[in-house]
Amino acid sequence: MDFEKRKFEVMDSLRNEDLLESFDILEDDHQALILRTYQQIDESKAHCIISIIMSSDSAYSLIYYVFAKLTDYNKKSSIIEFLNTLNNNSVLMKYYLDEKNHIVGSINYIGIDANFNSSEFIALMEIGFSEIIDTYSKINKLI
Repeated sequence: MDFEKRKFEVMDSLRNEDLLESFDILEDDHQALILRTYQQIDESKAHCIISIIMSSDSAYSLIYYVFAKLTDYNKKSSIIEFLNTLNNNSVLMKYYLDEKNHIVGSINYIGIDANFNSSEFIALMEIGFSEIIDTYSKINKLI
């Protein structure tokens, strides 16, 4: 399956799940598709930035969730320890602190040609967001 077809199928799967309109298209050309949405995590109005990144020259389609920020640097080692524990227990999601101390979860979906399934990819994004909601409540107590 070529890149244009993968992009079309992802957009179509988002549309079928009534999610497409919640995404901003940051880039859509022959090299990449980058989509972003802001989703509320809980009643405190905390939000999660979800990004989908697909590239024409990679078998990896990426989903990133930026959902918290470490502001108390005295807690950095305990947050990293907690993220490492999450990483040891999660097959789907990997967590890390980025260079701006945002807490990020990521999913790497591998699939091109016949191996790429856009419905599965979008389902993983939704499952990942459910995991983020659960993780946020635990991390929020630590930060």
